[in-house]
Amino acid sequence: MKEIILSDHVGDRIRELESKRRGGDARRKASVGGKTPLLIVLFTVLWAAAFFALRRLAGGPTDFMAASGEFILTIAAVSLIIAALAVWVGRKIRMPRRARPAPAGNDENRWRAGREGEDRVAAALHGVLGDEWTLLRGYKNPAGEIDQILVGPPGVIAIEIKYVNGKVHIDGDKWTRDKYDNYGNLVKSGEPMVDRGGRSPSAQLYASADMLQRFLNERSSGAGRVSRAVILTHDKSEFGGVSNPSVDYALTLNAIRRRGRKSAMLRRPARFDRNGA
Repeated sequence: MKEIILSDHVGDRIRELESKRRGGDARRKASVGGKTPLLIVLFTVLWAAAFFALRRLAGGPTDFMAASGEFILTIAAVSLIIAALAVWVGRKIRMPRRARPAPAGNDENRWRAGREGEDRVAAALHGVLGDEWTLLRGYKNPAGEIDQILVGPPGVIAIEIKYVNGKVHIDGDKWTRDKYDNYGNLVKSGEPMVDRGGRSPSAQLYASADMLQRFLNERSSGAGRVSRAVILTHDKSEFGGVSNPSVDYALTLNAIRRRGRKSAMLRRPARFDRNGA
């Protein structure tokens, strides 16, 4: 399967959020670098003071020259002591400790989960499809984005990818999920699956897929229908109650892995398969 990256909006958003999160650390590092000249000045002043004090104790230029060997050794020892003192002062007083990076926020985690889901779908399709298929990633039009577009012998398939842990229920364009903890206990029931605009996965997909369909129809009289698919990519995701789904395919990534090229989505246009095939 060939893969074409049209844009990397998800990656750009992750990098933007990560940059904002780490911005405070970068400013702290810059402030540490700015204190280095102060340490040099501190060392120079202390060394000069020690040098002239020792030279005065040597008793004048003649005595100083006569005792130069001992004087140089003394200056060397004093220089090491002063250097160590300057480093200690800089570490303990002038240089702040480097703070640990702040943990990723909810927005960044959601974008990262979305990227992981997209990568999982691409990896699964690479494992079962040949060179007659092409996967487009990062398609966008004025109506919105389509996570992936799969083009092959059955036609064009617009794919919306959701990394959701739980049991998903569909009633037309209304999508909800039941959330469970790691022990299988029900934590939340009937939680709406909507984006920030209040759209369910199917409604979110149809807006951009309809515009893509019009674009293809305007340029080719033989353009087939753009099929719509929603894929759940979390290992623990599954479908529960399903009634009148408005997408052509609603399936889990595990179903694609299990059935491979026998999956209905990869064979022919079809309506929703209750078993996720």
